[in-house]
Amino acid sequence: MTAQGLMTLCGQTVIDLARESGAWDLLTNADTGVIPEELGALLGENQMALQHFEAFPKSSKSLILGWIAKAKRLETRQARMVNTVELAAQNIRANHPKVW
Repeated sequence: MTAQGLMTLCGQTVIDLARESGAWDLLTNADTGVIPEELGALLGENQMALQHFEAFPKSSKSLILGWIAKAKRLETRQARMVNTVELAAQNIRANHPKVW
């Protein structure tokens, strides 16, 4: 849009703020399947959870990792990682709708 002269000042300001805060790239790692170090450590402590998590489809892993990345508070992020490992140990995908 910038190259075409269609970007407004307001739009560019929002983009600049998102880049400065890190929100612009927030889901890049999740979308590419990069497991946060803390989650990797928790999965490493539970081989069954690790085995199941690695077997989840890429789309499921991306959804889970994005859910973790979007946590606003450190406590929420940690709780989501613990929940992810607990559920993965049971071969259940965290942050997925329940299928009845």
